[in-house]
Amino acid sequence: MEPELIAESRQGSSSRGRARLFLLIPALVAVVLALPGFRFTYLFDDYLFFHRVQPFRAAVLLPDPQSIFYRPLSREIYFGLLSVLSPDSATLGHLLNLVLLAVVVILFVRFARRVAGPPAGFFAGFVFASLGALPVLVGWVSGVQDLMAMALLLGALHWQLSNRTGLACAFFALAMLSKETAIAALPALVGLNWILGRKPYGLLGRSVVYGAVVACWAIVHPGIRILIQRKFSSGGAGYVGLDNPERWTALWNGLLTMLNVPPTLDGISWPRGGTLSLLGAAALLVGAVLLRSRRDTRDADTAAISALRVSLFSMTLAVPPLLLTSALVRHWSPYYSCIPALGVAIGLGFALSRMRAAWAWVAIGAFLFLGIWFRGIDVAPTIPTERNFDPPSGALRHLEQEFKNLEPTLAPGAQVLLTILTQGRRSIHVHMYNFQAMRQWYRDPELQTIRPERRLPNRHAEYLFWIAPNLDVFGVDLRTLLPRTNGPLPSYFEYQKTVRFYARGLAATGNTDFAVKILLGMPHRDLLSRDFDRRVAAMFLLTEGDSVRARQILTPLPPLDREAALGVVKAFCSTPDRRQARDDAVMEAFGISRDDPESIRALMTSCNRPGAYPVAMRFAHRLLEMRPGDAGALQVIAAIEALPEIDLVISSSPGDSL
Repeated sequence: MEPELIAESRQGSSSRGRARLFLLIPALVAVVLALPGFRFTYLFDDYLFFHRVQPFRAAVLLPDPQSIFYRPLSREIYFGLLSVLSPDSATLGHLLNLVLLAVVVILFVRFARRVAGPPAGFFAGFVFASLGALPVLVGWVSGVQDLMAMALLLGALHWQLSNRTGLACAFFALAMLSKETAIAALPALVGLNWILGRKPYGLLGRSVVYGAVVACWAIVHPGIRILIQRKFSSGGAGYVGLDNPERWTALWNGLLTMLNVPPTLDGISWPRGGTLSLLGAAALLVGAVLLRSRRDTRDADTAAISALRVSLFSMTLAVPPLLLTSALVRHWSPYYSCIPALGVAIGLGFALSRMRAAWAWVAIGAFLFLGIWFRGIDVAPTIPTERNFDPPSGALRHLEQEFKNLEPTLAPGAQVLLTILTQGRRSIHVHMYNFQAMRQWYRDPELQTIRPERRLPNRHAEYLFWIAPNLDVFGVDLRTLLPRTNGPLPSYFEYQKTVRFYARGLAATGNTDFAVKILLGMPHRDLLSRDFDRRVAAMFLLTEGDSVRARQILTPLPPLDREAALGVVKAFCSTPDRRQARDDAVMEAFGISRDDPESIRALMTSCNRPGAYPVAMRFAHRLLEMRPGDAGALQVIAAIEALPEIDLVISSSPGDSL
């Protein structure tokens, strides 16, 4: 071979290698930006998905008629795998999600390159990789639902671009079984050839084939039947339906999120790990600039497709999923914008490829910076963001260690009676009670964690704990009622409160005499605490109908301040135990007359708030019996009846997805 030919061959090989590396850079950027998410433990929905697959049974892959969602690939199969390989640590989940993210970006770059040319493919991939909402899908293991759906959707688009409709339909079906939002890609898949001007269009044939796939999915999917039965309203305990009052806010926030513009600047801060992420991504961006400058002009070709066709396809891929989530999902979250961002990124990537190189690189750098800054937004603690995940993640790791130090093992199927005395944005209540985190910590799917006042009768083993405000964990030996500790001295006030809740749970499950004995025999440091416990003991007896013993306890007690007494009555009435509400017993025990309209009005007003609406309704009806036509009572009843049913629940259970 002639030396010139050898040199040319080597040069061509080197050029192709640089081109591949160039197109791989967006995936590397996405990986670098997502690495800070490895600091999180399992959170929120992760626990629900683990509970469903422990133990794993083939039946869990079947649709649940009570669930609005059906995602066997990204939930049951994926979390079934994690429950075997990594039940105690979220690291493997983060790693698998990170691999999926890299695959998504690589597939996306290749697809955008085929549609709009190599430069547009690179810029589109970099825009998507820099999306501020994207890294949370790695930090939160449940983010696999979006990642898997995107990977499968991109596979479907690739096959459809090659006119392999059968394979494209298969990938599309799998995407819908990963997350329902994938159905919004249907117009893009059916109209792909027509939008891009690739003949034959085949619109009719593809419409029939894809329509059949969607019909089969809809027949199997329980959520479709539920929505039809509800007339597409969210229902009493859901958050998916066309009656979404926040649709326009969600739409606006979704649009801003896809452009890396924070929906609110209040409280925004530079995110944890943001500086290292920025430096790593910036280094890759500089590398891309250098590689781009060394590429042959032959590799720098632009696609022959028109800007109009790219814009139309971009909107076809972006608008339907954005509208779907904005219209149907009651609570907005930034990561909902990840799937529609695929379409937006293609449009932006194509626009950047038509700009002068220097301006395009500056725009990409600015978009990258905005994406990192976006991750520090300060929104409601119920919205899944990296900033919101930091407090509960650290708290849960600490609590797991505290519990296992105090009680390394628990009896199988035990009942854990837990009082939580800490507040704030750490989401401890929802993780311990609603998501039952201790089941995962102790690898026991039958373990039940509940408030002591909600104690269940006839459980073969039970434990009593409390979590202090500083997250120390203490226990109470139920044989001696003495506190147990790992070392720190427990607060007597906290111990007393925990035992008091336990006594209430005992009384509510038929152990009134033992509950009264506990309260009357508890050591007290002051007369106020002693009198309070005696009134609570009398309340238990009055609830059981033993008014004679109750009044023997109450007679020697000094009267309570009226405002303080009303506050205690409100607290007891709005935190029910397992018995039917007995407002009269609580009121008599704390010296509030059941026949005083103004006291009833005060209780109605103080309970007229989220979580206690049923109590406010009871007192409102009671006030109407005393004073027919009372304007205040009628106003409260009308306002509460106008609320969605979901707001009427005293202690609500979570939906099955955030």
